[in-house]
Amino acid sequence: EKAERAALFAEVVGFMQTHVDDALSVESICTACGIGRTTLKELFQHYAGCGVMQYYNHLRLRRIIERMSEDETLGDIAIGMNFSSQNYLTDFFRRHTGVPPSRYFKG
Repeated sequence: EKAERAALFAEVVGFMQTHVDDALSVESICTACGIGRTTLKELFQHYAGCGVMQYYNHLRLRRIIERMSEDETLGDIAIGMNFSSQNYLTDFFRRHTGVPPSRYFKG
């Protein structure tokens, strides 16, 4: 049971990492991984100590920073990561780091 749950968590995280550019939702993660919302929530609380979307947003933030460090434009990153607009990506970034993307690499 414990090993199965750990394996399921690893599978879900792997799926999220593979689809970090796809703007996943809790529903799409559950459907793709064949598990219910409650199970998903319990897995992340137990193994990650946070909510599933908090974890996914952290993965997305790391990916944005990685792409910015490769000198990709915010517009290209927004399109490539399925943000509705460059402004939404900037708001997402600021909400999670406290600074806008333009300041991140200058600080």
